[in-house]
Amino acid sequence: MGSGQFVDWDKMPELDQETKSHREILSKTTRELKKLAREGYWTTSHSLRAQAYHHIIQHIPCRLVTPDALVYRDVAIRLFGKQNVSSHPLPEFLEGCFMPTYCLTREGTTAVKKILICIGNLFPDITYCPILPAIVTLLLHYSEDEAQCFDNVSHLIACNDSHISYIDQSFLAHKASCMTFGDLANKHCPTAHRLIASASENVSEVYSEWLTWLFGELPFDYAIRILDVYLLEGQKVLYRIALALLRQYKLLVTSRELEVTDIKGDLQAFMQNIREHMTVDKLLERAFGIRLFSRKEIWLLQMANRKALLEKGITMVQRRYKADPTPIHLLACPCLYCIWNSPIYAGHKHRKSIIRNPTVPSSFCALLSVSTVPKVETNLEGEAGPQTNSWDGSASQPRNTRQSALVLAKRQSFHLAVDMLKFSSTIVTAQEMRIIWSWIPERFSLFPPVLLFSTSDDGYSLQRFYSCCEGYEPTVLLLKTTREEVCGAFLSSDWNERKRSGGTSSFFGTGECFVFSVRPEMERYEWVFIKKPELTKAVPRSPRQRSSSLSSPTDISSSPNGHVASSNHLSVPVLQRGKVRLSPFLAIRHFLLPSKTASMFMSGTQEGIIIGGGGGQALCIDADLLHGRTEHCETFDNPPLCEENFQVQLLEVWGFQNA
Repeated sequence: MGSGQFVDWDKMPELDQETKSHREILSKTTRELKKLAREGYWTTSHSLRAQAYHHIIQHIPCRLVTPDALVYRDVAIRLFGKQNVSSHPLPEFLEGCFMPTYCLTREGTTAVKKILICIGNLFPDITYCPILPAIVTLLLHYSEDEAQCFDNVSHLIACNDSHISYIDQSFLAHKASCMTFGDLANKHCPTAHRLIASASENVSEVYSEWLTWLFGELPFDYAIRILDVYLLEGQKVLYRIALALLRQYKLLVTSRELEVTDIKGDLQAFMQNIREHMTVDKLLERAFGIRLFSRKEIWLLQMANRKALLEKGITMVQRRYKADPTPIHLLACPCLYCIWNSPIYAGHKHRKSIIRNPTVPSSFCALLSVSTVPKVETNLEGEAGPQTNSWDGSASQPRNTRQSALVLAKRQSFHLAVDMLKFSSTIVTAQEMRIIWSWIPERFSLFPPVLLFSTSDDGYSLQRFYSCCEGYEPTVLLLKTTREEVCGAFLSSDWNERKRSGGTSSFFGTGECFVFSVRPEMERYEWVFIKKPELTKAVPRSPRQRSSSLSSPTDISSSPNGHVASSNHLSVPVLQRGKVRLSPFLAIRHFLLPSKTASMFMSGTQEGIIIGGGGGQALCIDADLLHGRTEHCETFDNPPLCEENFQVQLLEVWGFQNA
């Protein structure tokens, strides 16, 4: 049977339906396939795209035991039998998620639901995954049957390539990706970011919709072209495309002088009517014209965002499991021993071809002290209710399983941390501080500002300045001149680092530092290499570094409780609290810089403080905290932030509560 049996062809773009083999094309290297996908080569034939998808996905490295088409058929029979699929609820990890249908028939939408239900049973580690319905729906357009679609989706879910990721599978991972997109938008689309910050009280809520823009709001012919490149290049390409859309939206607002009152609604309408503004070829061209950070830097940013979310109390699981009368049991432990002995694989006719019979449980299994568990029901207080023993149906007391070991909490909403009613500063208004807070990296803007130092309270003393600010990282410095001009800086490092130079003047900090002016005009000036990445390049990893992948157990833990999971575990990296210090995002040692003057972020001595250097200083304040100077500098490529030689009227330093 050929692909397309679930498609309403009246809704599909007209394509050549030839069925000849495309082996010669698909035998090309991955780099050549990426080029073809970017150029839209799959659009020439429906059968070519179908073959290309299956070929590409089946070559994605994934963990050793991954449910395939045969497993799907067996489980589907056990789950549904002759029952109507509508009687089965969708998995809880899809609660509130958008469910696009694109060009599928009614039978196709039913097939999507069946596939999602089976995924929920065979991948119990998934706790939140809003992108999954769209991916399943799009792939079903080009699948021979439900089983092949399930097989391909399983490969994407179980991908264990350390250099590419596809699907976030927990609320923690999803929220970290949304925050990472917000950080990238902040740096690569500053005018659009400023528009969103001024039009919305909750910037992070706007950015939390970024995946829905791509796989939900855009028309099918745009979404499928995005899928073409996504299957070959992973999640990083989605960041590019969403940034290109954001830039185009800002151009539209500017060119038509539109007044934005409902930013989320306007963005939704823009995505739905994208054909009026740009073709899909132009969208991809602009997306790949954006110079993003290296994959390593983006990974570091994602991990830093996850760490901040953990500190904020966000966990892997955010909804409570409810009782499920279905007799299919879930795997509590993904080790080979438990998979081999689970009912899902016990009666499988191809079991021996899947994996050799392991005889020893893994350490992860020993930690759980259970090989399989049913879904558990919890009451409103989060305590597990009566469970059913593995397979005999008898009642037992709650066990300390993986599910109950996690903190189960409802998803939290995130708001800008600046309280308009409670915030008070002698230098800036609450609205001005909210704009400044929107420039700050997402993982820090989760936390409300706390005043560390103020000349009005602590006096004009550099030593007092240092003693109040040391131990806090990062900080925001604000100053007002006697001419009522206001400017400042976001400083990524602890002022205590100045002591490492032994009292001599030396610079420290990272590429996340930036300077800004507030009055008379509000403007931000970031590290020069953010706007001009072509001036530098990432430092290549040494052979020793390459031997340890980005998801090495020494750096992160794949199990929610902090223990290292087996190589077959569904990897959702989680930082171990208090044990790991990640290399800072945009650390200077990650880059080959043309000169040291491009990395003079911050410096402090007994004579004063300096922010920005090279050809001048963005801010220089003397030891009395009374006089200062501002000039153009090479680090931030900024103009003078106020009158070049100024007198300080007020100076404040703000930290981040609980950061």
